[in-house]
Amino acid sequence: MSFQRIGIGNAHLELKSTIEEQCQQRANQIHYVHLSQIALNEYAMCIDAKDVPSIEEIGQLLKQSNALETKGVVVIKSASHLATQLPDLLKEIYQETGQDFEGNASRTLRKKVYKSAQNVFHTTQLHHAITLPQHNEAAYHNAYPKIMVFYCKTPASKGEGATPLTKNNDLVRKLPKAILEQLQEKGLLYRRYLPSQTSPVTQAFHGFIQELALGTAFPYASWQQVFDCENRHVLEDKLKNLGAKQYTWMPNGGICYEVHKLPDDPVWLSPLGFYRFGSDTESGLRSLLEQMFSLIQQSCPHLDSDEIKQEVDQLSQLNLTSGWPCDLVGVPISEGILQQVRRTMIDQTVRFDWEEGMIMILNNHLVMHGREQFRTPEREIHVVFA
Repeated sequence: MSFQRIGIGNAHLELKSTIEEQCQQRANQIHYVHLSQIALNEYAMCIDAKDVPSIEEIGQLLKQSNALETKGVVVIKSASHLATQLPDLLKEIYQETGQDFEGNASRTLRKKVYKSAQNVFHTTQLHHAITLPQHNEAAYHNAYPKIMVFYCKTPASKGEGATPLTKNNDLVRKLPKAILEQLQEKGLLYRRYLPSQTSPVTQAFHGFIQELALGTAFPYASWQQVFDCENRHVLEDKLKNLGAKQYTWMPNGGICYEVHKLPDDPVWLSPLGFYRFGSDTESGLRSLLEQMFSLIQQSCPHLDSDEIKQEVDQLSQLNLTSGWPCDLVGVPISEGILQQVRRTMIDQTVRFDWEEGMIMILNNHLVMHGREQFRTPEREIHVVFA
């Protein structure tokens, strides 16, 4: 089903402007510490590939230094000659050539860089105006990557489009003691909702986003896309393997599932910084969604109004990104705690500008990453993980 614009006038442009303003407001509120070269050398292990040109030499150096287990970050400059060898580099340092997490990689539906079987992906396809919050990759599941290798083919303009970093231990160390103890005592539960691509409302919403010319600004993907399967039983098996404790099939064909996270999990706090998209209050998010679906209904009057309302309910309650965090009893974490965790994450986050040909290796169990917004869409970063 394609979305048809029918007599809506300027409503699309007004809504698009609202979304872009919210993205910019969020970006303006975030200020990371910029690392000088000296500070970067202290924060990460830095290598110049001119001095250590081969994958074997780099692998040997990392094993000797144990940098990925201590600092958690390795930066390799002047490594353009390794651009097509990322899986080989990953194998050298971690004995694997790259995996394909969550079907075709992730909630943001990364695209493969090469048509071959190599699991080398473009990083998030989210619209370049969006600032992606700090997170450990796939931390909303109990199976997630250990090592990530990023390669910068084309950097954004100076001062934009960085991949900011936050060390998990820094977050834990700086969180107010009372908040940390409360979270540790109760544990966390993450609920996540994925619609079905067979739903007419889902199909219309995808078309609407394209009509707004926001690209993938809203990570509204179906479970068929995210997990690369069509069969419900296959999906249920995948969810069990990822540690989902409970799942519920919705009347519209979508699915809601839960994952429990406890303090002994190194990335258990990570999804708390990812709890909102487009609005910092549930009522604000719901208002935005209602505007969007109102326009959809005007353009597609044959859609069932009850199904549209159900979709708004699901998305506003369970979020558009990685789900809604609760304690293990199912009580939502308070807005105040979520805001405090996110502020602390921001305060402990550092950034540096990408350079063409630069490689960054992360221990995903120890270090969170994000993405700054940028003005031009030419930025191109590749990634492999295992």
